[in-house]
Amino acid sequence: MDAIPNVVVLGRGAVGTLIAVLLAKAGVDVIRLSSRPGSGVVVLQTGNELRSAQVHEMRGLSVLASTSVACVIVALKVPQLVHLLPMVVQHCRPGLPVILPQNGLLKWSFPAFSNVPIHHVIADVSVGLERPGHAVLHSMGGFLSHVSLLDGMSRDLAIPMQSLGFRGVSAHEFWVAQRVKFLRSTTGARMAVENLSIGQAFASERVRMDLAAIVKEGTHVLVAAMSDCKLSRDLSDAASRLISPVRDGLPAARDHAPLDQAFTSLHRDLLRHRYPTEVQWLNGYISDLGRKLCIPTPLNDCLLEIVQRMEELGQTPFDVAGDNSIGSRMKQVFAAHHAQRLADATSV
Repeated sequence: MDAIPNVVVLGRGAVGTLIAVLLAKAGVDVIRLSSRPGSGVVVLQTGNELRSAQVHEMRGLSVLASTSVACVIVALKVPQLVHLLPMVVQHCRPGLPVILPQNGLLKWSFPAFSNVPIHHVIADVSVGLERPGHAVLHSMGGFLSHVSLLDGMSRDLAIPMQSLGFRGVSAHEFWVAQRVKFLRSTTGARMAVENLSIGQAFASERVRMDLAAIVKEGTHVLVAAMSDCKLSRDLSDAASRLISPVRDGLPAARDHAPLDQAFTSLHRDLLRHRYPTEVQWLNGYISDLGRKLCIPTPLNDCLLEIVQRMEELGQTPFDVAGDNSIGSRMKQVFAAHHAQRLADATSV
């Protein structure tokens, strides 16, 4: 195989760490942008397996003008991406591909830049057991599953992405996968408000019912907004496959002890007072679209209101997990929803 040019990774969170380590282990020369320049070992734990890789850390964006760089992977949350993406593109040499590992967000419309191509990939990962120098990475379904739209990518770009386990898919498959990941992401607020880890959430039948209801509500709105019958049918089928393990529990996940200490991204943002959170791009998107289509979305409305209220008050999941007005109101809204659904089913 020919030598693979450098890949620059911007983002020190879960996805950025995952990509940097796995690329480095695949033989790619990785440069991670950091305020602490130098070289260091990044440690990644997947399940019970520890892996380490050597990466170079550099300060600033000037490296993006180098002809030795094959691509830049911008693994940032949307609030930071909105601010930093134009700056990144401004420093890129003409034609340098920019890869955005989304977690399925739909509301943020990525701007078109004339001098660089923007590629979207979906990275499906959650994190727990964080401590200095370590990132423990899990996905709620199959571990570390990824899909990527590789059509039209150059060979130099496709090689490092394929070494990560990303695979080429059609635009149709990518469209469905993006929305399924989006629907899964909308459940994070429910777990965060009650201060639950992923393992704790899936161990509770009551919470699993709530998570399944959130996915169903979001699916109903997204499908109603479509005019393509095949897309709507495929999304409905994919969402049903997502709901089944959520509703029935995930035996493999429950047996995997670290999930009891793995929390959602939104939970960590609230805990560390990193505002704004992504709730407005997740549950807020479903609420906005539901209003436009005149479809009630009480569950997403409730979660959006609660999380934004927590942001205003500077409250953490620990603050609202008890029997207070915020936590109690959320439980009441979900209980009323389930009671109404049961009554509707009984009357049929």
